[in-house]
Amino acid sequence: MTIRNILVSTDFSDASETAFKQALRFANSLGATVHILHVVDELEPGWYGVDDARKRATALRSTIKQEATSMLDEMVPDDANVHVNTHVSMQLSFDVAATINEYAAERDIDLIVIGTRGQTDRSPYAMGRVASQVIQEAPCPVLAAAESAPWTRGRDPLTDVVAPIDFSEASYRAYSYARFMAHAFDATLHLAFVAESRTVPLFSDTGLPSIQTVEMPAEIVENSRAALQHMIDHADGPSVEHKIHIEKGEPAAAVLDLIERKGIGLAVIATRGHSGLKRLLLGSTTRRLLRMASCPILTLRADRDDT
Repeated sequence: MTIRNILVSTDFSDASETAFKQALRFANSLGATVHILHVVDELEPGWYGVDDARKRATALRSTIKQEATSMLDEMVPDDANVHVNTHVSMQLSFDVAATINEYAAERDIDLIVIGTRGQTDRSPYAMGRVASQVIQEAPCPVLAAAESAPWTRGRDPLTDVVAPIDFSEASYRAYSYARFMAHAFDATLHLAFVAESRTVPLFSDTGLPSIQTVEMPAEIVENSRAALQHMIDHADGPSVEHKIHIEKGEPAAAVLDLIERKGIGLAVIATRGHSGLKRLLLGSTTRRLLRMASCPILTLRADRDDT
């Protein structure tokens, strides 16, 4: 597994600035080239129907592109120590996510880095529309970064990576990718299996509803540690330090708690696991981690083979 080209998309928001810093961080550890992309919706002069308007619109497009290019160049620090390409895309449609993914496909991008929210996304607990669409349709893994994460305030090394495992095929692929990342950063890889508790409705003879919490069978919980160890021992990949965690409760909440307790710097997860419906490209656990985790989340599409 190699990562030679990293694409970071920016709209100059706080989240995309954080995404750019993470792209440089990963590029330094992986020896990759960084591509910076800014997408601008093109002003079509033909809409105005007069020559004078055409000239003004053409001049405006040129000005926008020049200013955006200058801003991209200014983003690159003098001590970046990585090769950086900048590109401003002027497009006719308003589908920014599609332009990002097309750029990635056409230039053999191995990893997309994007802020979870853009300039127009105001809710602190919502994932932006563009980020969500990029993650769902990207031709390669996507690293999502939020501007409020505590690791953005310092330059501490990435020492801990977590991979939630539900023993689905998608989670096995996410584990392989997490192992590669942990080796690249000389980090400890935490494998987390969550013995999920479910709340189900019950109905008595009287017809009155009630609820009951159903725990995962004890034998499954007992066997999970051995299954994780077997995966570590037999999976291909570089040698890294592993730690196994068996948690109980709701999967997203358990992983979020583990991230906080262990100071995890990166989570690697498939977009959909065992519980994700095939018609839903983002599983509920992945979506919640993307919205609430205090570390960047690296997602792999469940319907792709990125190993």
